[in-house]
Amino acid sequence: MKTSIFVLVLVPGPDVLPPLESAVFYPPPAFCLEPPYTGHCMAIFIRYFYNANSGLCETFEYGGCGGMPNNFLTSEDCMRTCGGAIRPWKDQ
Repeated sequence: MKTSIFVLVLVPGPDVLPPLESAVFYPPPAFCLEPPYTGHCMAIFIRYFYNANSGLCETFEYGGCGGMPNNFLTSEDCMRTCGGAIRPWKDQ
């Protein structure tokens, strides 16, 4: 006897979703606008920081201690946290 599985996926149409103008957007944390900081230790860990100039998460070498909050293990975490931040910083 053969068993079949059926999956029903319901996707809301454009009439069901709220218009983009009424969507609530929250500003990203202020630390997303800061440049990367290696820290004061001498290890080398590849981490991601949000580059407000390019609007992308990029890699940098983290020393392993100290550091600032604009320091993420994955680019996905970086973009999820900071993806909407755009403002160039000075010194870079």
